[in-house]
Amino acid sequence: MGEHNVSVPGEADIVDSDFNAWADRKRMVLVHEIYAEHSRKAYDKLKPLTADRFLTINLKHMQPYVIDNWTHVFACFNSFAPMGPIPTVVSPAAI
Repeated sequence: MGEHNVSVPGEADIVDSDFNAWADRKRMVLVHEIYAEHSRKAYDKLKPLTADRFLTINLKHMQPYVIDNWTHVFACFNSFAPMGPIPTVVSPAAI
């Protein structure tokens, strides 16, 4: 995959910043702890990265621009609490 295609943002990069250079043209975003300080903020801010076809990139001192979203998110956490129960059966309606 190559280093240039991978990003490892910290929680503050995801939650506390309006900028998302860490997602610009990345194939994989690795988040070490998605549920830090018992908050779902990082999880909620990453939702568009996992579901939207396009992604708006907001870099410092530049106009925001839209790119195709090919990003895969690999998020780690130490508790099942932030995500709720893990479904074991997928409904045919969900496919």
